[in-house]
Amino acid sequence: MMNSKEFQIINSLNDAIVLIDANRKIIHLNTKAEEITGFTTKEAKGKSCFDVLNIELCKNGCPIDEVVSEEQCLNNFDVNLKSRDGKSIQICLNTTPLRDASGAIIGIIDNIRVIDHVKTIIADLDDEKMRIEAILNSLDEGVYTINTEWEITSLNKTAERITGFSEKEVIGKVCSDVFATSLCRNSCPLKRLLTDKESIRNVNSSLTGKNGKDIPIILNMALFTDKHQNVLGGVTSFWDVKTLEAQVKSHTRMRPTHGIVGDSPKIESLLDLIATAAKSNVNVLVTGESGTGKNLVAKAIHFSGARKDGPFIKVNMSAIPETLIESELYGHVKGAFTGADRNNMGKFEIAQGGTLFLDEISEMSIHAQAKLLQVIQDKEFYPVGGNVVRNADVRIIAATNTNLYQEIAEKRFREDLYFRLNVFPIAIPPLRDRIEDLPIIIHHILEKLLILYGNKQLSISPGLLETLCQYNWPGNIRELENVLEYGFLCTDGNVITNESVANVLGGGAAAIEETQNMTMESPETMRTNKEREQLLKILSDTGWNKKETSKVLGVDRTTLWRRMKKYGI
Repeated sequence: MMNSKEFQIINSLNDAIVLIDANRKIIHLNTKAEEITGFTTKEAKGKSCFDVLNIELCKNGCPIDEVVSEEQCLNNFDVNLKSRDGKSIQICLNTTPLRDASGAIIGIIDNIRVIDHVKTIIADLDDEKMRIEAILNSLDEGVYTINTEWEITSLNKTAERITGFSEKEVIGKVCSDVFATSLCRNSCPLKRLLTDKESIRNVNSSLTGKNGKDIPIILNMALFTDKHQNVLGGVTSFWDVKTLEAQVKSHTRMRPTHGIVGDSPKIESLLDLIATAAKSNVNVLVTGESGTGKNLVAKAIHFSGARKDGPFIKVNMSAIPETLIESELYGHVKGAFTGADRNNMGKFEIAQGGTLFLDEISEMSIHAQAKLLQVIQDKEFYPVGGNVVRNADVRIIAATNTNLYQEIAEKRFREDLYFRLNVFPIAIPPLRDRIEDLPIIIHHILEKLLILYGNKQLSISPGLLETLCQYNWPGNIRELENVLEYGFLCTDGNVITNESVANVLGGGAAAIEETQNMTMESPETMRTNKEREQLLKILSDTGWNKKETSKVLGVDRTTLWRRMKKYGI
């Protein structure tokens, strides 16, 4: 089993490391694993690994049984882990045999990373040196260790790639002579560690590569000690900033999205428009079909702009009777009309210093439009029945799902009001025009449903995904949310299928059948169905023995796991 020096190094890593014995009991969680799972090592030690990690992969067969019996690694597998507080976390899992000095398997090591993929794996953990090297070489961070004489004692593969140095070239050399980080030029970070006894975390720095050029990095450094707390040296991990920026750009957006989900070019353009609109105080007209998220766009503009600390007041014009519109917007004084038994503030007064969102603006009567136009022009208004003027320090964002040009042509909407509102137009694309966003939107909705109901975690079948991609989505995101929630509630298993949503998608079962028939004609679908049938047949012929199935297919175990997950098996 590992000694205290090895535990010190493992605890300093940014990857979650979990040690599990052959009886599926937790031995140790490193600091990152404690953070992800919500358990401390003390709480988790001796518990079943499934009770602590709750990984969806375990529902289809224990990976420990697979790894121990077959003496093979399970590499780079994307699954979900449920933390102690019930939060579902997407992880990339590597599961590797843990061996004693004689080579016998005594458990496994789980390497968990909360990103899309891991480039290398932990393998062949024979002795102390190989265990440490295998762990360090599985990381996307560069890592090097030094002793108390500032001599480099190890350099992982990622550090070799980033710096251009091989481990053989730097072992035994003083770290400042080789890398000369910007921290070294000012004050030795190891000396600071020895003095302050506190780790260095996420510090912007740079080091010199083999070619003599400075490489921008984000650096972490921690001490490691023996069981008597004697300092043995330091371990430094670092990210290449350029690589990190590329990963961040591909996995997340460096700006607030306010619940607007997607990474298609149309959504990128929409977010650019929102960011531009937020920088000014001009009126905005948001157009788009029902269910596209006009409310989200309005909120995104407000909460990204200078008025974000002011109120955001929404008024649905279609929900207010014609006789009450003026009172609702501008308020009234006591006695202004029958039933006005007290003074009442209108939405313009409530929204002072903030944003007034007028949804379904096309539903306003011509008379109400004239009053609104006057308020926008004069920046002031009178409450109904009042004679004291009120200032209108309000930004207006209006929204509609109708064609206002047609409404103007048919004399139902004032052209002058249109131009007052349409200073900054934003058109939201319908879902059918950005269907490439559908998988990420589906995942987002299922995550929200899991939080809402908290009783099960589901995915959708490949067949249903293809059906949803073929569907026209007249109700846009709102319709998709309704379809998935119905499927979520009506599915007893772990996968939402076409049959689960047949009663609610489009016109019901007939629409599903029509869409399925269209999908069946697709060559890609026919090929997918054939591959799934072949895989099921081989699994059945081998008695669902995954080792034999892998041999028949001529693939490794990890590839088989992925194919089974892909086809919902």
